[in-house]
Amino acid sequence: MTTISRKAKVTEEHLREAAALRELWDTRRHPSQAEFGELYDIGNQSSVAHFLKGLAPLSLKAAAGFAKGLNCTIADFSPRLADQATQYAALSGFDNDDLDLTRVDRDELRLVLLFRKLTPEWKEAIIHQTMMAAKECTKRADTILPIEMHDGPSKLIGAKIDTEAEIQKHLAYVSKK
Repeated sequence: MTTISRKAKVTEEHLREAAALRELWDTRRHPSQAEFGELYDIGNQSSVAHFLKGLAPLSLKAAAGFAKGLNCTIADFSPRLADQATQYAALSGFDNDDLDLTRVDRDELRLVLLFRKLTPEWKEAIIHQTMMAAKECTKRADTILPIEMHDGPSKLIGAKIDTEAEIQKHLAYVSKK
């Protein structure tokens, strides 16, 4: 009886990916291989070591874990898997234009810059209120923005802001924080 090996064959491309990944690994701060593998859902210490040495071809799941843990992109060490991830993303049903952060209009940029100045509590309050407003907007097309934060994020009471002047006043108040 012949036994068929299920072990994936390591190609030259896999070895190049492993070398590029190892270079990133050696130049970035990270926990131990065992901790890294567990934290970023790559596997145990042995799995991390096998990927870094090129003894096993990288999977998309492992590549995503390494990219997250090393604060880089998959394309930084595996153009093959980056392309595969892009193809899967296209099938996800999300509009890729919505995910393209290189095309941000002036108002979106202003919101991002304003958001960065906020405390974590304010950020959470704004996210919560925005999500609530979005849910309400799907129910009624004429819904107005339900936020009132003049007394701080712990005082959110769901009051309505319905004029451009009130929104500008609110944004000016928040930007002073």
